[in-house]
Amino acid sequence: MTDEVVASESKNFAFIGKRLYPPSVLTAYTILINVPLGLILYGMNIVARGNRLYGKIMIGSGVLGGIWLLAFILSPHRGRTNMFLLIGLICGLSIYQSEAGPYQRAIAAGALRARWWPPLLFSIGIMTAIYLYEWFIVRQE
Repeated sequence: MTDEVVASESKNFAFIGKRLYPPSVLTAYTILINVPLGLILYGMNIVARGNRLYGKIMIGSGVLGGIWLLAFILSPHRGRTNMFLLIGLICGLSIYQSEAGPYQRAIAAGALRARWWPPLLFSIGIMTAIYLYEWFIVRQE
């Protein structure tokens, strides 16, 4: 076998069994739920494709953004939140454009499509916990 054939075969095996979220799912979560969740899922895709440092940076950015968003939601002086939809739209479209090509190449190399519903269940759980906290704790004061 030539070196090119061996190199191309080893690339195909690198993605076999790896689960990646499709760009459309990343975009939907980023726009409809929040930007931090989109960044975390995007980072998980990057880590699964082998770029661990950049993926962990994206996951860390999503976690820090989620902490900031949670603090903003729980603060008594929230202010206006009209810009969150616009920010989510811009970030979602950027993630889609960045992820579309690498996702298709990884799927062609043997990666699998990840299930879309576990992040949704996680998000519903977090939103329910925030709602219950505000209902029972904040309204009692």
